[in-house]
Amino acid sequence: MGIRGSRHHSDGDSISSAQLDRWYAEARRLARAEQYALAAELYGAVARDGARIRGPQSTLAMNARINQARMTAQSGRLASGIELFELLLPELSWVRGADHPDTLGSRFWHARFVGQAGDAARAAELFAALIRDNIRARGQKHTGTLANRYWHAYYIAEAGDPAQATELLDQLIDDNTRVRGVDHRETLNSRFWHARFTAQTGDPALAAELLAGLAIDDSLVRGADDPQTLTTRSWHARTLGQAGLYAQAVDLFADLIEDDVQILGAEDSETLGNRYWHAHYIAEAGYPAQAVALLDQLVGDNTRIRGAGDPETLMARTRHAHCAGLIGHPAQAAGLFAELARDYARVCGADDHRTLESRLWHARFTGESGHPVSAVELLDVLAQDYTRIAGADHADTRECLNLLAVFTEQARMRDRST
Repeated sequence: MGIRGSRHHSDGDSISSAQLDRWYAEARRLARAEQYALAAELYGAVARDGARIRGPQSTLAMNARINQARMTAQSGRLASGIELFELLLPELSWVRGADHPDTLGSRFWHARFVGQAGDAARAAELFAALIRDNIRARGQKHTGTLANRYWHAYYIAEAGDPAQATELLDQLIDDNTRVRGVDHRETLNSRFWHARFTAQTGDPALAAELLAGLAIDDSLVRGADDPQTLTTRSWHARTLGQAGLYAQAVDLFADLIEDDVQILGAEDSETLGNRYWHAHYIAEAGYPAQAVALLDQLVGDNTRIRGAGDPETLMARTRHAHCAGLIGHPAQAAGLFAELARDYARVCGADDHRTLESRLWHARFTGESGHPVSAVELLDVLAQDYTRIAGADHADTRECLNLLAVFTEQARMRDRST
């Protein structure tokens, strides 16, 4: 039939009730095929014509509106999807009841999309209200209640309180284990984020211990080749590095990269990301020259696959430039940071902290490569920008002023000697 059917919604009586059912089935097929934009368009047509033919409160019209809102958001138009849900929810609550599964389910997706749109604090509030209503309507052990508790904890952490999220997930893991089982995927998912947020609270060693156990369980339950198992292994290695156990982190990343290449492919984003952290912790372990060689290859691959302005490419270029400076090539590092400063300004904005940091490192390595006068010129302008953007008392402003003083003195000494 195709999406062209959605253009016939103004044809009056030519649309039959049976035709609406066929459109609805086609929209469901499109949604299962992840063709969300087309599904949203067709659901919208069913909602409009279903309201006219069967009534605005008919099961077909209301279900089509629910799915139109969800597909709209999943197609990438989050703001539009959220707006559709906010128009729908009061009517859905009135027609089907506040405790109806469709009402609670629509509120769930509305809260999810609010969080995805970047408003983690509001999403956490919406999920907190949903938890109360789910407990009243469904009970403590209902899977809907457990799912809302999971996302509530997640957005609590995203809103800046990983400690509270860790406590909430600790309780949820116990309840998931009791209700769903120790090997249930939702139990494993809760354990994953509990470990991640534990690291964010400042205890990466404990997080690494939690992730080590989870990686074993993920491999047994999901399979060694499952993407989530690989992700758990990656975060296990990262938290070991965060805890200062660099050699262990390097070894784990080396093994993981081999598996990533075999399972996901050499150009997969997970493979490229793990190559970055492998090189990063090789540098942290005291081998910056080896890291430079790895990062040089990675920058080339990232640029080819992701593009020069991709955030992951820029991050790899930044670490590469740092390591070049560490191994005694300040002139090369200065040139790399000059390019990075221009690219960060183009991609992130002139006032972004990454742009300013690249300018600072550019000036620093310019001075360390024997050009203190040029460094002073760069730092003089940068100090004014840091003061304007971050404030005179900010640590980065003070660091910039300290470097300015150092290279100003070096320039004066050079002047006297000549």
